[in-house]
Amino acid sequence: KAFRSFFERVKAGRTPGFPRFKGRGWFDTVEWPKDGDGCRWDFQPGHPTATYVRLQGVGHVRVHQHRPVKGRVKTIAVKREGSRWYVVLSCDDVPAETLPATGAVAGIDLGVASLVTTSDGEHVANPRHLAATADRLADAQRDLARKKRGSKRRRKAVARVATLHAKVRRQR
Repeated sequence: KAFRSFFERVKAGRTPGFPRFKGRGWFDTVEWPKDGDGCRWDFQPGHPTATYVRLQGVGHVRVHQHRPVKGRVKTIAVKREGSRWYVVLSCDDVPAETLPATGAVAGIDLGVASLVTTSDGEHVANPRHLAATADRLADAQRDLARKKRGSKRRRKAVARVATLHAKVRRQR
């Protein structure tokens, strides 16, 4: 399909856009644009306490649901981060929860020198999570640079670097 489209663009005189190879690790997310169209959320075949998602071509997959889903599930995405898999839901018609009025007013400034400055004059320092992990990350990347491409040990070193980056991302 990609090559047919490519040659059609060449014949039409448009910018061809050569198809590129998309390897095994290219795609980290699969999204279903509508609940029930190839994917169904909270599909419970005889399990009233467990939460399942049904994926077309895969089957029923048990999900650790960390909080209740509010509203109507609109789209479902399955995402891979390292060796972990996540189900990402986007919902419609989510009921708005208003917080009780306290009467207090505060101004917040997001800055560069300090992360947050409030109108009371309080400064919250930037925790600099990447700088705290920089030594371990540098070691892991040096270790990765010495590995032979395509080897099993290189794959393990790549996973180690990715894990450290993921930790910084979660801390942020």
